[in-house]
Amino acid sequence: MEIEEHVIPGKYRECGIEVSTYIGPDSHEVKQLVDDFCTWMNGDTFKSISGDRLIDAIIKAVIAHVYMAWIHPFGDGNGRTSRILEFRFLMESGVPSPAAHLLSNYYNKTRAEYYRRLEEASKNGGNLLPFLEYAVEGFVDELREQLKFVKLQQFGVAWQNYVHEKLGDKKNASAQRQLRLILALPANNFLSKNEILELSPEIARLYASKTTKTLSRDINKLKKLNLIKIENGKVSPKTETILSFLPRGKKDVTFFETDTAIED
Repeated sequence: MEIEEHVIPGKYRECGIEVSTYIGPDSHEVKQLVDDFCTWMNGDTFKSISGDRLIDAIIKAVIAHVYMAWIHPFGDGNGRTSRILEFRFLMESGVPSPAAHLLSNYYNKTRAEYYRRLEEASKNGGNLLPFLEYAVEGFVDELREQLKFVKLQQFGVAWQNYVHEKLGDKKNASAQRQLRLILALPANNFLSKNEILELSPEIARLYASKTTKTLSRDINKLKKLNLIKIENGKVSPKTETILSFLPRGKKDVTFFETDTAIED
């Protein structure tokens, strides 16, 4: 990667900075600004804002991000520095690593809005509340998406285990074919027999040398085992069956908000 002429690795910038309409502080002020920033971040200011360690850490992380972006101390890499500071403060508060990077993800997803909010904060006299609201709303949204993904993966594992249990450990060709078939069917989607045969190259290969009666027999077998449901001649996996095995209050419909097949 070619480094631009004004960028000196490991050194503060020695030139002015302008990002869009934002003009950063003079280069001669950078060292003092960074020193003051570090003293502020390492002090007691953010230790008892709300009385909740996590909330205080989120406020500290977001504010640190904004101030580092404002100071813009380096010729390049200021955005990455801001994000890694944010990540560090969240990790220090006990936020798990998979969640601590979610703010950075959100900024990348909403890049135009991120820059608009950052610019707005620099022009409104330093009022960071709008940026904080934007960041926290995004953090919550990203957490919800992450939890939904985790729940879906857990549900997928539970469904696979249930299917294996119902079909047993039979190694014969028909049982193995039925296993591949049920695990290939996409949740919340009813397919005709022709659509099933086009699900994947593997399914097409499994039934290529078979008659249509073989697919019908396999479907009937899976229906008898209560693994599928049939409506108007179309087939769908009966994934909701395993909800009965979950503790009361844990039956979450978000498990089924997908059109993706649960893969083995």
